[in-house]
Amino acid sequence: MHKSYFITEGERYVPTSISRGYWVDDTVTGAATASLLAACLEQAWGGPDYVATRFSIDMLGLVPARPLKVELRLLKDGRRLKLGEASITGDDGQLLARATCQFALRTQNPENATWQAPGWSAPSPEQMGPHLSFGSWDLLPLPPQYNRIRKEGFHAPRVAPGNAPVLGPLCPVEARQAWFRPNNRAVADMPLTPFLRAAMVADFVSPVANSSEYGIDFINTDFTLYLCREPAGEWIGLEMVSHHARDGIAIGECWLHDVAGPLGSVNLSALAQLRKRTGPVPRDPEPDAAAVAARRSDAALETA
Repeated sequence: MHKSYFITEGERYVPTSISRGYWVDDTVTGAATASLLAACLEQAWGGPDYVATRFSIDMLGLVPARPLKVELRLLKDGRRLKLGEASITGDDGQLLARATCQFALRTQNPENATWQAPGWSAPSPEQMGPHLSFGSWDLLPLPPQYNRIRKEGFHAPRVAPGNAPVLGPLCPVEARQAWFRPNNRAVADMPLTPFLRAAMVADFVSPVANSSEYGIDFINTDFTLYLCREPAGEWIGLEMVSHHARDGIAIGECWLHDVAGPLGSVNLSALAQLRKRTGPVPRDPEPDAAAVAARRSDAALETA
């Protein structure tokens, strides 16, 4: 049985225990937030004739781990192009996250061929040894010789405590390329589609691109995923190709691959977050403790 970041409860989505975030207790992860909005957008306006060619999310505040309502709006309803919007608003009316997705009609390439970037020379997941498992993810790290943007030789001394690392074997800068396989569904009663796999992996570009060798001291405020086609297979390759930071603002980029070749890219921006905070975000008192306890029990059963 698949675990999931959310279960449905009427018109709301209830976060499960595996959705909990890194930065502040009692919030949900960026991957959970992004995959929820992506799932709602795809369910509303996706289909076999369309490719979700651009998914862009603004993360404007940490989303609390409480039942959430997603608002949907169709911005463009054309035959060749559809543009949908999904958003999450806090109890105080403040916008916490907003995503748009552009769905493009599948057609044919022009007869006159265009140059295309070369593919990854890395071995496929089937050619590699046993994978590492981190609960929500399976991981196959790739050695430095498969870098196309050379990163060997970089080393900076540790001069501050910083936040705890989240990359495991990918901490060395020259090791920032790997195959990823998400294991969770966004929502329990929605399938883990190829597009949702890409949306989940896309949020991991932030620690891959923005971590030092000692930890993650940037928090991403957005990301934009571009896809030229639907991902093939369960594994998606991430290859870090760019990172720049100044005045507490960072930008990063990774290229995406799958077993069929080049797939797309992810770009994002981030702000310096020098200390990980603990303690719950403020929340209103629960009006019905028995109902809340039952809901949490149901969530535990769904993710067991």
